[in-house]
Amino acid sequence: LAAADFIAKEQPIRTFDTSTDGVLRLFTSHGACLTLRVEDIPETKPQAKPTNLSAVFELEQDEKLLAICDEDFSVGKVFFYTRGGLVKCTEASEYITKMKRIAAVNLKEGDGLVRVEYMRETTADSSILLVTEGGMSIRFASDTVPVTGRASAGVKCIKLDDGDGVIFAGHVPEEGELLVATDRGYMKRSFIFDHEIQGRNGKGLQCFGFKKNGSNGTRIAAVMHVTDPLDLAAVQKDGTQTVFNTEEVRIEPRAGRGQPMVMVLMDNTVAELKKTDSSAKNNAEKNPI
Repeated sequence: LAAADFIAKEQPIRTFDTSTDGVLRLFTSHGACLTLRVEDIPETKPQAKPTNLSAVFELEQDEKLLAICDEDFSVGKVFFYTRGGLVKCTEASEYITKMKRIAAVNLKEGDGLVRVEYMRETTADSSILLVTEGGMSIRFASDTVPVTGRASAGVKCIKLDDGDGVIFAGHVPEEGELLVATDRGYMKRSFIFDHEIQGRNGKGLQCFGFKKNGSNGTRIAAVMHVTDPLDLAAVQKDGTQTVFNTEEVRIEPRAGRGQPMVMVLMDNTVAELKKTDSSAKNNAEKNPI
């Protein structure tokens, strides 16, 4: 982690210990699983620039890294979440291969992955939460997603309005809060337990109350599940960053309208939330993407 401190504008999204004979599995936005042996990663000095993934693999246009896993894939499951509201669960062992690149999920035309999540184990109480750009959310039991093969597409888990899409997805515990930020810089937190468990593939519940005039936003720009106070930066389209602590964001009902946390002028809207250097150092280790 300290090595990354020397690299301007580079933040680790995950750090972990590994060994030279280790194997990493990387999942991309185009639904591919890339197998990378640690020994194939060029060794550099601590202050050196990191190796670009395209130097190790031949990536497709606009293909991005979504997750990197160093876990023992002989156990556990991998969950795939798409913008179109599909969720797929596959035994992790199906991704143990000597091939450098394989199809990890059968993506439908026009759809794309928003997250890949490795789960060593799930319980009867495990639940998944999906949040859409249109301010809807659905929370359902993890075991209602059937285990399917590597070549499958998954099952539909939320009914979306035209033009809407999933922006956040993953397993969530009963504890913690959901922090939601809109394109106009309004934010709020709501308790996870306020998002009641429903049946899979419903319409869901409203998780943000947009005003008709759009003054508090027209879409959800970013979502985070938080359990401890974090320093975050709201990044706008022009690169402007507004730093704040999650404790400064008011807790509201699930469908609350939020409060302004970022001054947004004209079309310089909020594009993303990211952890600041201090938060990244404290939370990068062993946190799945």
